[in-house]
Amino acid sequence: MNILLIGGSGQVGSELNEHLSKKYSVYSFPSSEFDLRDLSNIEETFMNLRPDFVINAAAYTNVRSAEQNIALARSINFKGVENLAKACREFSTPLCHLSTDYVFKGEQNNDYMENDLTQPINVYGSSKLEGEETIRSLLNDYLIIRTSWVFGNGKNFVKTILESAKNKKELSVINDQYGGPTSSRAIALCIGKLTDQFFSTKKMFWGTYHFCGQPKTSWYDFAEEICMQAKKAGIIDFQPIVNSINSESFQDQVKRPKNSYLSCKKIYENFGIEQPDWKIELKAYLDNLIRAKNLN
Repeated sequence: MNILLIGGSGQVGSELNEHLSKKYSVYSFPSSEFDLRDLSNIEETFMNLRPDFVINAAAYTNVRSAEQNIALARSINFKGVENLAKACREFSTPLCHLSTDYVFKGEQNNDYMENDLTQPINVYGSSKLEGEETIRSLLNDYLIIRTSWVFGNGKNFVKTILESAKNKKELSVINDQYGGPTSSRAIALCIGKLTDQFFSTKKMFWGTYHFCGQPKTSWYDFAEEICMQAKKAGIIDFQPIVNSINSESFQDQVKRPKNSYLSCKKIYENFGIEQPDWKIELKAYLDNLIRAKNLN
């Protein structure tokens, strides 16, 4: 039961590596050591390892930088994924691929279903959608897992707020963009259950799925909860005032969805996977930060 994990040192990848290695033989490669843009290298890796299942957690994820580096973002999120899908097709290997809520425009009031119209409004979302589409065109045995607002080991919103809270008495955070914060741990557990399903039965409901934390929240409310929990845990000495601002006054050059909250009914109905409570996941994440600090 060999698993090829690409992007194994990232936020989600590191959690996946730790979780899946307890049960399976995981060949984990950081993005720096596995160039998705090199098809011949991918095919050679497949030939040598003969993976039974492939998980792609690698991507160009810097939303703002993608606007200035369009070719680079597409070379990884689209053409690189196309290369990986071609290798999976050649070796008849199922693929699990991580995608994003940013494939949606974000203007509807309802939670986004898997079959809702995709209409990304920035380069990052467009490149990720191209990656999804090439997988669907090349493979039958695939899982595309769209998730949102990820926090884990690495650069993320939680760490940004914590760093700001250590130095500022007041923070200004956007109050009119809504989504579902999702811990990398929860994503790893979700994909772990899907992997168990595949290896135990070889029967899967292949396709595109949504998975994110609940309940729906704004960046402002998320930031307030981070500061409150961090103060309670002793990570910060002073709880700053969080001021709410709208996205227009923030003057971000990158367009982002106003509402990108994902409906997770399908993954629950097909696999029994429930949405995690992001507040509980946040507490576990902060506890891990404290433990890591104490160990160091």
